[in-house]
Amino acid sequence: IACGFRVPRDVSLISVGESDWTKNMVPEVNVILAPFRASASSATELLIRRIGGDESARLNLTREATYVRRGSVGPAPDRGAS
Repeated sequence: IACGFRVPRDVSLISVGESDWTKNMVPEVNVILAPFRASASSATELLIRRIGGDESARLNLTREATYVRRGSVGPAPDRGAS
């Protein structure tokens, strides 16, 4: 990282969605994979139904997501140490 921070020693990094750069970094970046297109499509459909007056349209969407652990997340700092 340009500021001199080292991943994962100084800062942890997680990407939402897979991209070429996540696998080409050293270390490879942890990612969260989720069906973003399906979620956006469902949200759009529900919004259109609500705008049209359908009060029964659910306001909450739940989708499965997968966490891919690679090497870009380190341990949380020990805040109790003096």
